[in-house]
Amino acid sequence: MRKIGFVAILALLAVVACQPEEIVPIVEANAVEESFIVTSAEEVDAMLVTKFGTADLPLEDKLDFLSDYHAQLALRRITDSVTKPRGASSDLYVAVAQVFDGSAYFTDVATGDGST
Repeated sequence: MRKIGFVAILALLAVVACQPEEIVPIVEANAVEESFIVTSAEEVDAMLVTKFGTADLPLEDKLDFLSDYHAQLALRRITDSVTKPRGASSDLYVAVAQVFDGSAYFTDVATGDGST
């Protein structure tokens, strides 16, 4: 009976030892914030006038500006929530903004480490 118990313990140890090692991913994807923002054409025109002095741009350029604007805004919100001062950081934050005009998507990505 002792021999069977000893063999059972050895078998259990062998099973535990043969378990695959957990590999921690280098990149960890976590959705921090997701929002649905509706912006009117008048609001976009006002932003363009503030930034460029004119709103007389093609629709594609307006939508590209809007997606870039929201990506930068989201990145700023993420990095501002990080405890300061940080110094050098190995963290990388990614903000993605996607604007849909009914027929096409305009996507922009902003990245930063939260140190600035």
